[in-house]
Amino acid sequence: MPPRPRRTPCIADDHSPTTAAYRQGCSCPGARRAWREARADYNARRRDPGYRGARGAGPVLPATPTERAHRIESLRQRNQRLAVGVRRKLRALLRIGHERALLAAELEMTVGRISAICGGSSGSGVWPKTAEAADELYQRLRYTLGDNDATATNAERLGYLPPQAWDGVDIDDPAALPLWRSGAAPRSASA
Repeated sequence: MPPRPRRTPCIADDHSPTTAAYRQGCSCPGARRAWREARADYNARRRDPGYRGARGAGPVLPATPTERAHRIESLRQRNQRLAVGVRRKLRALLRIGHERALLAAELEMTVGRISAICGGSSGSGVWPKTAEAADELYQRLRYTLGDNDATATNAERLGYLPPQAWDGVDIDDPAALPLWRSGAAPRSASA
């Protein structure tokens, strides 16, 4: 004898795109359709890079020069610097294979703090001591490949640029654009 389909009485007159009715056990066609639509919408939004913030995207600067000047002045009053340069330097070092743990140990920070700076969630500024230490580390390690290929691959997937992209460009200038096109050289040729 074949199994009988589950028959649960409908608990709602109208099934909106929410999934509450299906989760409560309603298996009528309207509840199943609402469930499918809600899941499809969620999956579409989840795959959209702008849904949770584009990974690898740089900081969004204020639109006008006066707003930028005001932001920089407010950081200066708090004795901080823009995090753009530090973020770019750390991302470049990750792109050539230096691990976050190594960078954290060299800068005397936690791995979480390095991740926050690289991910753009560290706020708009960093302390001058942090900026100077990151600059010194970047100058020391920019021409040496790291030994972690997984870090380099992940950084490439996230869209981080290697140090060679910033040659001849002021990496600390928020308005500066890198001299790089994607797929320009494989990792082995970037040394």
